[in-house]
Amino acid sequence: MSGTAALGTHPETAATHRTDGAAKTGVPVGDAAESGIGPTHSGWTAAVRVARLVVLAHPALEGRMVKPLSIVVVEKDRERAMMIVDGLQEAGDFDIVVIAEEAGLARRIAQRNPDLVLIDAGNPSRDALEDLTLASTPMERPVAMFVDQSDAALTRAAIEAGVSAYVVDGLRSERIKPILDAAIARFHMVQKMRVELAETRRALEERKVIDRAKGILMRARGIGEDEAYGLLRKAAMDQGKKLADIAQALVMATDLLK
Repeated sequence: MSGTAALGTHPETAATHRTDGAAKTGVPVGDAAESGIGPTHSGWTAAVRVARLVVLAHPALEGRMVKPLSIVVVEKDRERAMMIVDGLQEAGDFDIVVIAEEAGLARRIAQRNPDLVLIDAGNPSRDALEDLTLASTPMERPVAMFVDQSDAALTRAAIEAGVSAYVVDGLRSERIKPILDAAIARFHMVQKMRVELAETRRALEERKVIDRAKGILMRARGIGEDEAYGLLRKAAMDQGKKLADIAQALVMATDLLK
């Protein structure tokens, strides 16, 4: 097809699919950047990325977004790259960039700042798998990795590194979209857990600081816990600051005076 004819001739190829019936187009990245066809995502916010991932999971929302979901495909083999791009283009309206060279992969992915990364790793060694995983920054976006064969250690290493979907011997065009959907769902689930854990840890640390500040006031003024808390709360309200910030300032000042 014309949309992937250039694959394999350039380390990176941008492919776009339009739902208005326009022809699928494959152009080298340099040409795409100059013509305005290729995606430029350096300024995207995390909120926009999440919104686009929601669109991928809920096709009924498609058409309400200004720009389509951006996907980087890491694939050395031209034929397999064509199959992946075809499968993606049949599934929806995406900006797709194929990277055929692993040299400088992290830099290229960072420059593209895609919403999602799909990697066909073939038969990777543990070192190669770790390099691919680190380059794709799976903590920042969903990453789906396809391998021809694996073992328990490699699978565990990929999942522990944050890969959202690790698929063994499953690279077929009709499976790409469902697997990406699963990768996005798992990424959101893990991200939610990370946020909740961070919030819990922050709340615990703030509670510790507030308790220390109350103790300082109780000893210094000979008052009870409720009165000490009331003083901290009043200071926070008067200064328009968080209670934890007032407590932290008191603790730091007390430590300096020791």
